[in-house]
Amino acid sequence: MEAEFCPSCGKLRSSGLRFCGSCGFEFDGGQGQVGAIRQQASGTANTTFAWEAAPVATAPAQRLTEWEYHTFVLKWEHKKTGWISASGPNGYTDVAARLSYWQDYQKVIMPELLKWLDQGWEPIGDIGPSCIELRTFKSATTGRGPIGLAVETTLTFGINLVARDWFYELAAFTVNLRRRKR
Repeated sequence: MEAEFCPSCGKLRSSGLRFCGSCGFEFDGGQGQVGAIRQQASGTANTTFAWEAAPVATAPAQRLTEWEYHTFVLKWEHKKTGWISASGPNGYTDVAARLSYWQDYQKVIMPELLKWLDQGWEPIGDIGPSCIELRTFKSATTGRGPIGLAVETTLTFGINLVARDWFYELAAFTVNLRRRKR
């Protein structure tokens, strides 16, 4: 069984609970079934969307459903989404970085995804922070400024002693989709 996390605060969800024990978030929004993507996308922040597929008929006279598949991808260019620090005692974990980007970008992602859902496509699995792909990179950090950095490099015979910190940034949002063949 896959561990579930609260989409609002990121804490581990205790199984069977309707509300998060840490922040009080209502997991199913009181709807019973989590599959109301359109309703949730119309303004609910900090939500992980789940899709429950309709059961496939198993009557012997019917033939099996044939599916076609598509991978929905939204990409962002390097250094276009803001950075999240992964270094130091206050650095984010990759899970926390995905949750943060999901909270900030779902209003961009969901309208694009809804265009596909309106064409009969349905997601395979959850739609949420786990669909966020991160890019990691190092960036030089120094409080010396360009002149101080030049002096330091000269005094150290060209060896750059500048510290480097790790950062995350949003690279892509990817989810697999399927629909019945026509």
